[in-house]
Amino acid sequence: MPTHTTPLASSRTLARTRVISGLELQRFALPTAANVRPTPEPGFYRDEQGTSIYYVAASGHAYLLRSPSCRALLVPADNADAIVLNGELLADEACDRELCLLAEAADALESERIEDGFYRHRGELYYVSLSRVFVMEQAADGPAWQAREVVDFPHQAQLLDDSERGALMLTLWAEARAVDRATGRLPRDLFDEDQAQA
Repeated sequence: MPTHTTPLASSRTLARTRVISGLELQRFALPTAANVRPTPEPGFYRDEQGTSIYYVAASGHAYLLRSPSCRALLVPADNADAIVLNGELLADEACDRELCLLAEAADALESERIEDGFYRHRGELYYVSLSRVFVMEQAADGPAWQAREVVDFPHQAQLLDDSERGALMLTLWAEARAVDRATGRLPRDLFDEDQAQA
């Protein structure tokens, strides 16, 4: 059976090759789907009343840094989209040292944020809900599980993948949902309802 090969490109062919710049590539970028929320641009924002200053981290989470009643604070804000949409993006140079230090603290908090889900480390099963860490312990008197909140989280803990999460017992899922209700987090798409029923 004959093998067909392509001859190597000659130096003359390579010389005629056109390089596309980054600006030209932007023309080919696919538009964002209508149902996909864009990530807010990180930075400092003044609200539409001009009274409060927020900081939006690279993760998209927003923090209130200054309000009319308090000069310096670091409070998570739920309305990051509204802040970005209605607020005014401030230049970093327009912000004082105090705001910059608070923004650095917000970035440090974001870098320590732990993804919600089940983790395993050295025979222990952990569950994280809104950055609160729980050890899942099986009750001595039956198949039920109990969640005990702990402060330390082992950084070597491995996040369980889809197949491992699907193999967890229904009683464990029920306890995880109870934890979500206690932390104020809605049991969202972290759990696959069809998988949990199997």
